[in-house]
Amino acid sequence: MALEDPEAQHVVGGVTGLSSVELLFLDAFSLPKPVRGKGLGTMVLNEFEDEGRRRGCRWAFLYTVSLPGFYARNGWKALGRTPSDRPGTFRTLMTKSLEACS
Repeated sequence: MALEDPEAQHVVGGVTGLSSVELLFLDAFSLPKPVRGKGLGTMVLNEFEDEGRRRGCRWAFLYTVSLPGFYARNGWKALGRTPSDRPGTFRTLMTKSLEACS
């Protein structure tokens, strides 16, 4: 899923991932700092999750080093973390149920 700048007509960010055996994996998410804080990241993430649901996925997974708070605010839960390459940083494994909300 891509986020395009309608004026410049080019991609400025987006999300990539894959689905397999009812699981959705978020591989990379990029959103430039100048467009953050406007709800665009949440919009792109929601579209990604909806595409997973259309594909029959029941759970989504991701690893993040820099933004676990963003994902948590969007309903993702941390399963655990492991040290990353930079001292003092951690890679957080997160998951989210894609089952229909009641």
